[in-house]
Amino acid sequence: MAAKRELAAIQAWTELEAGKPDAALEFTAKAARDSPWVLYVEAVARERKGDAAGARKAFIDLARWNQNDLGYALVRARVLARAGAAQ
Repeated sequence: MAAKRELAAIQAWTELEAGKPDAALEFTAKAARDSPWVLYVEAVARERKGDAAGARKAFIDLARWNQNDLGYALVRARVLARAGAAQ
């Protein structure tokens, strides 16, 4: 099951990079919800869909993430920049 969630996270990022935020959101719903990387991809997808309020909340929530792990290290600088701009 964990492998399916990891695959969904990769597919979400791939769809986001392909300019398909709706498909990215579908895959983030199937991915691990406790992953800052997945939550970041979801926030960016919401932003690209025009859901500014949802994206802003997600970036601020992620900026308050209190667990240091590789996923957060990968997105931390981008999240802090976007959360700072959102506040």
